[in-house]
Formats: sequence, structure tokens, C-alpha cells
Amino acid sequence: MLARPRLLRGEDELGYLLRALRKTLISQRRAERRRPATTELVDDMAVGTRASDDPAEAAEHRRIYAAISELPEEFRDALVAVDVAGLS
Repeated sequence: MLARPRLLRGEDELGYLLRALRKTLISQRRAERRRPATTELVDDMAVGTRASDDPAEAAEHRRIYAAISELPEEFRDALVAVDVAGLS
């Protein structure tokens, strides 16, 4: 809202209100541009692309992810390149 309220008397009441509204809108837009853009993160497990209702299958997935995390970095990079990026 307005920092200093003003009693409107006279013929230019509408003009004053429109100018105040315009300046407020411009200030809000400038503030939005200065803020970093945010995006919503999507968890694969929450979406259900890899989630399983079967506990045995979920346990198998955890074992696979644990084994992948134990690989040296260059092997993990190669695995990601082949599996995710589709490289040969």
C-alpha cells in the first residue's frame, strides 16, 4: 500500500490514484526481476517414475543405488553417460 496515505480532494483524484498504482506496479516488477528465479524440484520417487509399491523391488533399487555410489567417480560418470544420456 501507500507509504503515506493522502486525503483526496479535488479534481485530480483519479490521476493521483492511477499514478500511485502505476508506480507500485513498476516497483513490484523491478523487485521480482532482482530476485533469483525459482523452480519447483521434482523428486523421481515422488512422481512414481521409479517408485515401487513392492518392498522387495524398492529394496533392490536401494541396493543398486548403493552399489553405484561405491563406484569410482569416472565409472559413475560413464554409467550416467550411457544410462541417462544414451551415449555408447
